[in-house]
Amino acid sequence: MRWIIACSLGVGAVSLFPELPSLLWLSPLALLGLVCAKYKPFKIIAALCFGLLWGLIYGWQGLQHQLPEAFENIDLNATGEIVGLPRTAERKQRFDFKLESLSLPNGEALYPPPKWIRINWYQTEQPVLPGETWQFVVRLKRPHGFASPGAFDFETWLFQRGIGATGYVREGNDNHKTEGAGARRPLDQIRFSLYRKLKQITHQYRYSAVLTALLMGERADLDDRLWDTFTRTGTNHLFVISGLHVGLVALCAYLLVMRIGRWVPLGAPAIAMQQVAAFCALWASAGYSALAGFGLPTQRALIMLALLLLGKILKRQVNMGACFLTALLLVLLLDPLAPRAVGFWLSFGAVGVLLLGFSGYSSHQGIWWRWGRPQWLVFVSFIPLLLYFFNQFSLVSPMANLIAIPVVGMLVVPLCLLGGSLLFVNESFAGWLLQGADRLVAGLMVMLDFLARSELAILQYHPDFSAVLWAVFGALLLLAPRGLPGRWLAMFFFMPLFVGKPSVKPGEYSVSLFDVGQGLSVLVETNEHRLLYDVGPAYDDNFNTASSVLLPYFQQRTIRWLDRIIISHSDSDHAGSLPYLANRIGYGDIVSGSVLAKPFDINTMGCQSGLSWQWDGVTFQLMQASREYWNSQNNRSCVLKIDNGEFSVLLTGDIEREAEISLINQFDTQLQADFLLAPHHGSRTSSSRRFIQQVSPSWVAFTMGYKNRFGHPKPDIVERYRQRHIKILDTVSSGTIKLSVSSQNQPIKVESYRATQLGYWY
Repeated sequence: MRWIIACSLGVGAVSLFPELPSLLWLSPLALLGLVCAKYKPFKIIAALCFGLLWGLIYGWQGLQHQLPEAFENIDLNATGEIVGLPRTAERKQRFDFKLESLSLPNGEALYPPPKWIRINWYQTEQPVLPGETWQFVVRLKRPHGFASPGAFDFETWLFQRGIGATGYVREGNDNHKTEGAGARRPLDQIRFSLYRKLKQITHQYRYSAVLTALLMGERADLDDRLWDTFTRTGTNHLFVISGLHVGLVALCAYLLVMRIGRWVPLGAPAIAMQQVAAFCALWASAGYSALAGFGLPTQRALIMLALLLLGKILKRQVNMGACFLTALLLVLLLDPLAPRAVGFWLSFGAVGVLLLGFSGYSSHQGIWWRWGRPQWLVFVSFIPLLLYFFNQFSLVSPMANLIAIPVVGMLVVPLCLLGGSLLFVNESFAGWLLQGADRLVAGLMVMLDFLARSELAILQYHPDFSAVLWAVFGALLLLAPRGLPGRWLAMFFFMPLFVGKPSVKPGEYSVSLFDVGQGLSVLVETNEHRLLYDVGPAYDDNFNTASSVLLPYFQQRTIRWLDRIIISHSDSDHAGSLPYLANRIGYGDIVSGSVLAKPFDINTMGCQSGLSWQWDGVTFQLMQASREYWNSQNNRSCVLKIDNGEFSVLLTGDIEREAEISLINQFDTQLQADFLLAPHHGSRTSSSRRFIQQVSPSWVAFTMGYKNRFGHPKPDIVERYRQRHIKILDTVSSGTIKLSVSSQNQPIKVESYRATQLGYWY
């Protein structure tokens, strides 16, 4: 077990390397491992070395299949195979493509090409199917996602799956299918056929998305309302395929086979029937995990079940601790970046808590011991983890799970599995079973909605990391055997979790320039007030930067109220996410530089040029170009200056040269600022030399999308700032940029989110 732990630590440690060492280290590390393996006292070092080697090889191999920068944003000929489940939206298809070759139009091939790419095809007349081979003309980019606190780590997610580029199919006659699916990708074909059939049968059911998630692990169709209810009641894990479901399926299969053995006199002894039942349970759990696409929680559960059931089949006693650690190592060997996923810690943490919580106790048969105690153990032990990862935890989780686990595990999931298995045999009977599952979910949701509406349903808090460590120690103390003295002291180790962190002091402020791609959103925080300047773009009905960047950040910082929202102007890259955001957070008022037309339908106030106010010792001032310069929406941008007497910031929206001249004429020296948000993302129509000279900043920041189609910021504009020795920042290389401004004569603190993210693949 010590060797397993050492090897696991070696594999997991590589996921924290900011960059990989040279390949020259491979041979000495392997030699050291082989030498240490010969001597018993040093075998732990050998295990650590082999773990490091595995993680390094995985990383080197993954980096070899990343798209080179020279191949970005140009037409490429791609041939390969459709893999996974293609998803079709209103106007596009999105699918993963396993590449056989990738070449320039002149025939020059890229070697080695990325293993997989993820692409969008903006047409739905020619649907693609898993296993088909196609030839496309594509434009690709290297993996790049929003780098902001709380946002989904898209780059890590892509790297874990071997996806070396994302992009889209270019329209033209060169896109064609070269071969049908045939017998290739049988699992993907089965899952895709089942998914389409399931959507067809259940599209009128109230909770069809929940049934799809439970049967296939596809949670993309779960809307925000449902997910919010699951979060507030702590039942998220029940409505996607998790380790709990895999274990329940195995248990049901085992009990069913044992019951059949009693009903049908096969002449087999009881011990042999137990082996047959264990074998069938293993296959049932493996099949269910395959339906889920072998996600991380199902991997962990399947490996542990396989070890336990193999022990049953081979009539061997299995040590649960060794089984747990072996599953941990195997998951890490399959995916060395697994520790970067929150699900890894929650999945293994839950099992570890139950193993510790029940060790050293004799078996009890009471209902509390079977259902109540596990909920209590996980609830208390997960308080620090949930606060650290999500800045919230559900206070009603034990009660909700006490009811939801047996309903979902013993009734809904079996009905879904039976209905899904009969979809291609008897649609009417399958539909009847699935409808029964839907009604059970509907009944359960009545209870969950009632609990979720309670004001005490959820506690949101942003603890300090050291407080989380103390609370974890307290949780381990609670899980210790009953005879250990001083267990009651555990409650004191939880207390630092709820000691408030110092907020921004009066006279100080912070400015966060979010990484929202090609757009703009800036949060200004003083001691007791919050102001949001622009909200970023909305890309389609299902994806916007409010849901993917702003709200996760607000949740992490436990921000529930914005005193003012300022929309510089109505362009979609600045105002597109406003309808979504306004429905999900409280706010005082909204100021806009231009009229917000449909679909906004939100009451706003006009930008009153020259208006100023003070919050907590910090002065805010609005500026806007004169009406005669409103020849475009850009020039109507509402400009905001923030100043505490020590350091000032100027947020400029998308103003262009005409508006810059107007502002100079109106405000003269009031435009001077230490930190400037580059107008219009660094386009050539803005950042005139006269304006730069008038503002005279020490810093300038560009907000733009990675390899954006406008080419922002323009190189000559960047050079214009550089010639004046102005420090340059941008959200592509820095991610979210945070300025912390003191009220005293001290240097400002500038933080780049990407600089804090350890990972050699970034």
